[in-house]
Amino acid sequence: MTSVADTTSNLDDSSATAADTDNFAGDVGSNLVVRVDTTDGFSNQSDDFSVDRFSISGDSLKLVVSYGGGCEPHDFVVWTNGSPSQDKPPTVSIVVVHDANDDTCEASIQQDLLIDLSPLKASVLKQHPEMKNGIVSIVVQGVGQPIRYRLQGT
Repeated sequence: MTSVADTTSNLDDSSATAADTDNFAGDVGSNLVVRVDTTDGFSNQSDDFSVDRFSISGDSLKLVVSYGGGCEPHDFVVWTNGSPSQDKPPTVSIVVVHDANDDTCEASIQQDLLIDLSPLKASVLKQHPEMKNGIVSIVVQGVGQPIRYRLQGT
């Protein structure tokens, strides 16, 4: 049993309903773990990129990102303070930081980022154990709509 309603959304299509299922088939460019920093001491300085679409399955968030480059490796880091808002459902913000490593090439690159949300879930449930099996809305920079994430398990 999956711990969240599987959703997919293509952000190029403003009428997307985020209702398609995605099993993360294919080559995933980068596996990342969301880093939780409750002091808000993380850097949000980022080189340009866009989020083309997203999907969520269980504790994994997949972002398909695009950026210019092609001559240097590009690094991504995902941060959150892990503190849910008081909204219903609560909202947690995630910051995706892109380091182009001074790549001046101009090829159009598309890459899949697979992000493990388990540390975010652990942080939220540590602060609010009553939210077990609840839903939080994740707001990711560059994604125009909140992403619903069910906190099942643990």
